Amino acid sequence: MYSPIVRIVRNQLAGIPLLRRWRDASGEPLQQYHDVSYNMGVCRHHIGAVQRLGSPAPLGQTLVEIGPGGNLGNALILIASGARRVYCVDNYRHVDFQSKLTAFYRGLIADILAHPERLPIADPALWDRRQAAQALAEAVTFAGDTVAFSPDRIVYLAPCEAQTMPLPDRSIDVLFSHAVLEHVKHPAAVCREFSRVLRPGGYFSHVIDLRDHFDPLGLAMLRYPAWLWHLMSSNSHGHVNRCRAVHFEQFFNDAGATLLQSQATQMLRDVALIPAVLSKEFADLSLNQLQIIGLSVVGIR
Repeated sequence: MYSPIVRIVRNQLAGIPLLRRWRDASGEPLQQYHDVSYNMGVCRHHIGAVQRLGSPAPLGQTLVEIGPGGNLGNALILIASGARRVYCVDNYRHVDFQSKLTAFYRGLIADILAHPERLPIADPALWDRRQAAQALAEAVTFAGDTVAFSPDRIVYLAPCEAQTMPLPDRSIDVLFSHAVLEHVKHPAAVCREFSRVLRPGGYFSHVIDLRDHFDPLGLAMLRYPAWLWHLMSSNSHGHVNRCRAVHFEQFFNDAGATLLQSQATQMLRDVALIPAVLSKEFADLSLNQLQIIGLSVVGIR
């Protein structure tokens, strides 16, 4: 359990521009994700999910990753797997100091070329090492301790809000995110934007972490009214919108998307950790709906 007063004070301090810039510049909270196996796992999950439902992804396609975080490794994996172009959209510019990641990118490229069996490719027989190496050479260049990405292959859009992406209508084949949508401030608008940029027949895949990020054992956040939660979290680096699985499913449906799969990936087993008194936004939800703390959705536009 966390103190609302402490959360409010921290949140209001984070709203001061100077303190916010200092917070964003200090520390590297996303360094834990600079791991080749993590990137490979994320790509295999999302690309594999849409492949199983009929998408040829990523061969020749244009893809969008929402919230790439601390590196653009997933984009490199997708380019090496046959993608034409990858857009990486993030509301924070986490990859400002790319020179820090030179060793990571070099290691990732070496791993890709040495272990193609780890790539998200439906038919390994279609993969050609020389073509992949050429595509990677076109996508990324190194000069000493710095790295640069070709905008023809990998486009980093940051800072950029997911509900206002500078992308043409119906221009994207596949859009995915991994533990990101729980953090967006306007999830319904974000889902509508996804439907705008996806071409008819384009696929999406999202893993959504519905846990209380400030109370890892339970769901204390569901007890607070919306106005109080706003005071507690609106400026937080890890703002949590509190939407439950049923809400996200409705957002996608309202946006004109078709959910092909919606699967609870994690359940809160100890129901005693759910507040006895809930805010009105959650008071009508069933116990099963409240227990879902991990969600995987896959669909088509």
